[in-house]
Formats: sequence, structure tokens, C-alpha cells
Amino acid sequence: MNALFDALFYSLGKGFAKEVVKNKKFLATVVPDESAQMVLLQALVAIGAKSSSDAVKEVPIVLKALYDGDVLDKEVIVQWFNAAVASGKET
Repeated sequence: MNALFDALFYSLGKGFAKEVVKNKKFLATVVPDESAQMVLLQALVAIGAKSSSDAVKEVPIVLKALYDGDVLDKEVIVQWFNAAVASGKET
């Protein structure tokens, strides 16, 4: 999943959210279940770690767009966030 995210969104700064929204139908096909959704969220963190601060600022917009587009389930987002908080790495 990280390789997929790298291929789609590498070197994006401002406009990262717009590109994700453009590709949300494709992303929905590659994340058919909760396990894959969790991997997608982890890939989002990985790409954010090596992207510009402009891209990182758009992560909440990306999460909302993927949730609104039925790519991510609320429960998976909450589980992902709680795991990050528990490990001491707020996302």
C-alpha cells in the first residue's frame, strides 16, 4: 500500500487532498475490508512523514474525503487513532 500511495501522491505538497479525492474511487477498490483500510491509513502516515508540511496539513481533509467517499469506515479511523494515542504517537 505504501508503494501505491508513493506512486499516486509522491512529491505532492499543497493539493494532496485534491489528488486523493480525484483517486478515491480507485482507492475504494483496493481497500475492500477493514484490514486494508488500516493499511491505507498506515500508508497515509508513511507518506505524510516524508512529504512537505503543506501535505501534512491536508491529512484531516483527506481523512474526511475518504470517509465521505465510503473508502474508510468510522470504526477503522477511530481504531487507528486510538492505537496511535496508545503508542504515544498522535497522528
